[in-house]
Amino acid sequence: MNRKIIIIGIDGVPWKLLYKLIGNNTMPYLAQLINSKSNIKATLRSILPPYTPPAWTSIATGVNPGKHGVFDFHIVRKTRTGFVSRLATSLDVMYPRLHDMLEFHRLKSIVYNLPLTYPPWIAGGKYSIVINDWMAPEIRIHPKSLENKYLDYFNKGLKALDLKGTSEESFEIMAERLDYSTNGLLELIDNIDWNLVFTIFSETDWCLHANTNIIRGKLTEGANKVFRKIDWFIGKAMEYTENIMIVSDHGFTLCPYILNVPYILKKYGLSSDETFSEMLTINLLGIKKIRVPPFFVRIARKHKRIKYFMRKILFKVGGREGRERRREVPYSLTKILTPDAGIIYVAPGYKDQVENILSKELDIKAIYEPHELYWGPYIDRAPDLILEPVHDYCLGISTKTYKSPENTAHHRDGVFILKTEKEIDVGDLKRLSLWDIAPIALYLLNLPIPHDTDCELSICRRMTSKMNYLSRYKLAKKLRQI
Repeated sequence: MNRKIIIIGIDGVPWKLLYKLIGNNTMPYLAQLINSKSNIKATLRSILPPYTPPAWTSIATGVNPGKHGVFDFHIVRKTRTGFVSRLATSLDVMYPRLHDMLEFHRLKSIVYNLPLTYPPWIAGGKYSIVINDWMAPEIRIHPKSLENKYLDYFNKGLKALDLKGTSEESFEIMAERLDYSTNGLLELIDNIDWNLVFTIFSETDWCLHANTNIIRGKLTEGANKVFRKIDWFIGKAMEYTENIMIVSDHGFTLCPYILNVPYILKKYGLSSDETFSEMLTINLLGIKKIRVPPFFVRIARKHKRIKYFMRKILFKVGGREGRERRREVPYSLTKILTPDAGIIYVAPGYKDQVENILSKELDIKAIYEPHELYWGPYIDRAPDLILEPVHDYCLGISTKTYKSPENTAHHRDGVFILKTEKEIDVGDLKRLSLWDIAPIALYLLNLPIPHDTDCELSICRRMTSKMNYLSRYKLAKKLRQI
């Protein structure tokens, strides 16, 4: 029995771009997978809004955000006087992910760059190797005993994130980063026993942000080099197992313009230009609350190295409170908070007014309350309002202009490719939801699927082997935190 599977995430890649890449022979190994009639290809429908942390967490858990608790990059709560926002971490994931589920069967995983895996010693267990994602202030490995040998492979080229695919220099940095990370992964795969390899390449997403030429199919040599590095790894992965899954959490599209919702609400006195003048506080060592001077925050935001250094300092000396460095925005400054486009947290008593104003905008197709999209015990963490625009996800957060110029944006159709020798019903795999992926992977590994999975595929309905992973995960997570 082949109890091995490799899941390769190509963040943000749409089918249209993949066909362009295989058409110009940039990704020959991926072309083999796509062109083989025995393999399964489908569109993977993302969540609304199609953002990286909730999307990959849904993929890895098999449940919707209402059950795993992640709706955005941020965790926002409302106090009596204002909004309090912080970046989400591994502590905020409230449902077991694939490698957690394998833990309970004493099966081993190698996980790289899965969002919300920092701190990795919370995200990983006894049988998991976890190299955390780029959103953290530093790259670390769980267990720490592997850092001396492997950390250098994964600690290179993070400045590519700041460049966001806007120059050939950025592509060179991304390609160099991929050189290190793919070789590091192969070293681990060769030298350490495993049943699951789950790796996500964020470089694909970085290539597509603000890069209208790539969306149009005009790939430079530098961009092609990035995709060739990933294709090389796909080719290597095919040598280790027959179970290969290629997944993207969302796609990308070209927007004729970006509609800025905060600008619209500013006209009604519900938002202001000062909304993003962060008032940052930390509880230093849990003893004293310190307000970071606004001028220093502004300098740090403009200078990436200072920002990166300060994040590391806060994580090192601030304990948990330092990791949860907070951005506080009082209601007197703004009645709405939009930490990312299309999601709105609203001060008490103003939701109906905001909804009424935005319902008149022709570029907004629908306005949802969270219970209309999600279900589960953590629905109270969700934004008050979630917007669905007419044009894919062409929304912005600027307060300076009504519509920003042409740009790229996420859209909801991602990619799913599966190579396996195990018999699987392809009838209902033409269009998948994010929470179908983890149960498919467990099925290929001959393991029980979660008892409360949101997967509605026929293989999930027919499977009698189910397990309550959640109750065990809650206990294991508490022990890890201790």
